[in-house]
Amino acid sequence: MKNKKFFGLILCVLAMSLTVPAIAQDIPDVKTVIENHIKALGGRAKLESIKTAHYQGGMVMPGGPAGDMEADVEIFQQKNKFLMATNISTPQGDMEMRQGTDGETMWSTQPPSGAPRLVEGNEAVAAKELYGQVFPSLSWLKYEGTVKNEGIAKADGKECFKILFTPKKGEKVIRYFDKETGHLVKVSTKQKNPMLGEIDVSYIHTDYKEVDGIMVSHKQITDMGMMQIELEMEKVEFNKEIDAEKFELPDAVKEMVKEKKEKEMKK
Repeated sequence: MKNKKFFGLILCVLAMSLTVPAIAQDIPDVKTVIENHIKALGGRAKLESIKTAHYQGGMVMPGGPAGDMEADVEIFQQKNKFLMATNISTPQGDMEMRQGTDGETMWSTQPPSGAPRLVEGNEAVAAKELYGQVFPSLSWLKYEGTVKNEGIAKADGKECFKILFTPKKGEKVIRYFDKETGHLVKVSTKQKNPMLGEIDVSYIHTDYKEVDGIMVSHKQITDMGMMQIELEMEKVEFNKEIDAEKFELPDAVKEMVKEKKEKEMKK
């Protein structure tokens, strides 16, 4: 009986010694995951050589009883600056939405009135996360907050490394990186929507294609719980000159900034 117990103990020790290293190998550190992602996109040197990006695509949004709404989307990006213009076709007529920043002030317009407003707080942080840099991954290792690999999780049917980004200010962001390819599969966070309040939002990135030596996701699905918005890129250009006027604040926004500064000076 003693021999059997002793033999069983040896088997347990052997099993632990064989399995522990395998677990450690399956869960790489954050730096390894991010560097593998950058390499999968085209490599750090290649990404750092890109100063501007221009995207054109089509968007489909559920429109309820009247049917789906379609939109043309155009995005201009430069370091710390961006402009996203969305022209929506509906049975009731066309609408235009714009969101952008000149590097300091972020603003947007909302349908149907098209009235501009200042975008601030966590909403501005989330927008900068999405569009404030051509390749945000280049700065993730200098992230102002904490970054943690929470292990393996499924995203869009793929085995992924689940990386939690917790900023000093703003909402937490979870990014899921494909174990096999290194590509970003999904991003989950919370956003403050001017019409819906605070909501859970997820972005699914698929259909990666090479453009000028860089792998680019050409399809993005935005899941806001109550509805899904599908964006498909039709044209992607890098390092094309962008007119500086694209990033200028509209006159109405300039007036808002001026009034805000005057109020702050009076306090």
